[in-house]
Amino acid sequence: MSPGLQTHTATDLMAWVSERLLAHEDWRRDLPLLAAPDVQADAVDGMRKRLAELLDDPTLLARYRAAMDGQAVGRMVPSLPYIDGIPVDGGLRVRLTTARAVLEVGEDAVTLSAAGSTFEFAPEAEAVLRPLVDGRTVDLAALAETAGLALEDVVGLVHELVAGQAATVGAVTAQLALGTYRCRAIPEAAVRAAASGAQWIDTAPNYATGQAQTLLAPALAAHPSLRIATKAGYFTAATGADAVNAGVLTEDQAVVGHSLTPDYVRGQMGRNRAQLGRERLDLVLLHNPERAHPGDRLALHRAMREAFVILEEAVAAGHVAGYGIATWAGLEEEAFTVRELLALAAEAAGGRHHLVAVQMPVSLVMMTPIAQALHGRGPLPAAAGAGLRVMASAPLHGGEPPGIVDQELADLIRPGLTPAQACVLAVASSPGVTDVLLATSGASHWSQAADAVAHPSLTAAKLREITGVLTSP
Repeated sequence: MSPGLQTHTATDLMAWVSERLLAHEDWRRDLPLLAAPDVQADAVDGMRKRLAELLDDPTLLARYRAAMDGQAVGRMVPSLPYIDGIPVDGGLRVRLTTARAVLEVGEDAVTLSAAGSTFEFAPEAEAVLRPLVDGRTVDLAALAETAGLALEDVVGLVHELVAGQAATVGAVTAQLALGTYRCRAIPEAAVRAAASGAQWIDTAPNYATGQAQTLLAPALAAHPSLRIATKAGYFTAATGADAVNAGVLTEDQAVVGHSLTPDYVRGQMGRNRAQLGRERLDLVLLHNPERAHPGDRLALHRAMREAFVILEEAVAAGHVAGYGIATWAGLEEEAFTVRELLALAAEAAGGRHHLVAVQMPVSLVMMTPIAQALHGRGPLPAAAGAGLRVMASAPLHGGEPPGIVDQELADLIRPGLTPAQACVLAVASSPGVTDVLLATSGASHWSQAADAVAHPSLTAAKLREITGVLTSP
């Protein structure tokens, strides 16, 4: 277990420190047990100095945490059916089996510490390993293209990780993440998600009447391995009033309840960091950007590009790791496409950008993205092809399983699952989806959903059968 999911004491730290001290000769030589008192005193004084040097290092706890992250055992997921070898197939998807991995980049090599093992590769491997360490599930072809390497070389690298039980390849089911929209007991749900091994929590400054981020802060402090995705766009009346007083919104803008203006986005990111207690936010999403200029694509794209400029500045300042968009209808109504989002981000960055994620509704009710993806079209394959994280929101369409999914259909999806579990598994199996956001406060609901995504992914043929049943008269 990584720090935050297991208690670590000063004794654990000192055991690790003692291993570091073995690099020094005076900690390896025999103790002068039969020597004169002054010789013994000199020996103890030498050991004390070495120990003090280590304990005086202000980065000691950070180094210890990184070392423990690298030792965190991965969740055992067989790379079915590729136990004996991985074919050179760019369509296969890969992800790490551990939520915490450490990537160290040197001049001559990159070193990955994951699942209790250490792997050393040539410097060119950094571009392959970085998305995996960030927690993404990525096509082998996308990794090869991003890194500028031959697919065969990427397959060879991934094979080493799979052999070391640090990665899994195949029909990978998306991971479960906690969504806090309509979540009634946010602190308890966050702790439960962390204990189950979830990597991500999704929130927004307007959730829980503006209190969601503050409610999450203690859990994030206690579980530093959790990644947080938050947003900028919507705000409550109180937050809007504060923004007016801070000079980042005009009174007219505050009345609307939504803004993508540069001053507001910059100010909201600072507020998000303060409320969440995180100096660096893992992901900031523009919240329903289509709300900004409905019906005017040019104005909308201009506003998004200007907001992306602010987000790129935040990345450069070390306040944000990556950004993206969270939309309800923008992609479906083509207010923007994934390709346009990438182009706007490239323009904002002046080249290499940090747009890394899209969040959108995917369910057996709103299944257009699934149906499109099964034919290689739409936002899901476009996002997957670009190596973006795809967070599927509203997998149960905002509450209980949709009425169209009864036990008969659940058995068709996967015998033995409940209708709710079947809905979650179908979304988690959708091509391109990397995370399924579930907003639940109940332990049993979370446990059932976790059991569902632990199942092998549904095949494309099975998904076509399901969509066919749901669209038939």
